Amino acid sequence: MSLVGFGCGGSPAPPPAGPSPEPGPTAADTAEANAPPAPRHVAVSKVEIQGGGVDEAAVRKGLESQGEAFESCYAATLEATPEAAGRMILSYLFVKGERKSVSASHSGPGSATLNDCFQKAANSVTLAVDTAAERSSITVYLEMSKDAG
Repeated sequence: MSLVGFGCGGSPAPPPAGPSPEPGPTAADTAEANAPPAPRHVAVSKVEIQGGGVDEAAVRKGLESQGEAFESCYAATLEATPEAAGRMILSYLFVKGERKSVSASHSGPGSATLNDCFQKAANSVTLAVDTAAERSSITVYLEMSKDAG
């Protein structure tokens, strides 16, 4: 009895492909990355520090981290009170590097809503104040305007 082998002609199967390359950025990703920053309606106009323990650049950087929250507070207030604008004053008190109080103060249209919302956003700002500073007081002046800056 004889065995006859049959084979399929042609070349051998290609080796399995490696992992797929990561997809590149889409047009939407590129457009978003290159888009100009959103207009700001709330801007820091002045920072006053008494007692040391922190510098102005660090305070501004901390405030920047909550910039969207401040913008949202103002935008929400404008819906109910279109004439809301002016100056918001944020006050921080630190004793030996520990935050003791945060307040927000605006007098004018929409102040009840603005004060509460800005105080919550300001409380979320991370500020590292040197524990060697006995008492540090930080006052931040924010200007709010419907005209984007």
